[in-house]
Amino acid sequence: MSNSNLLNQVFLTFVDNFKEHREDLSALLLTHDKYLWLGSDETSTIERLSLVDTDKFTDHQQFRVAEFINLPAPEDQEIDIEGLAYTD
Repeated sequence: MSNSNLLNQVFLTFVDNFKEHREDLSALLLTHDKYLWLGSDETSTIERLSLVDTDKFTDHQQFRVAEFINLPAPEDQEIDIEGLAYTD
């Protein structure tokens, strides 16, 4: 079996107020600076975890999307995010 067929488990550590949404993740992106960005169908925030070990992402930070763009609905409603992209 080649190494490309192996799966590795990683641990994601979220702040307590987000733990109920961790099963609702619908978008994720790993950037070259070792940040894992996540979006949930049930919130209006974007989540960022930092790679701290080869198998562990922690240092959870939340970013309110409404601080960066105008949302078409009130901030207490979900943004229904389905994808993330990154560019310099």
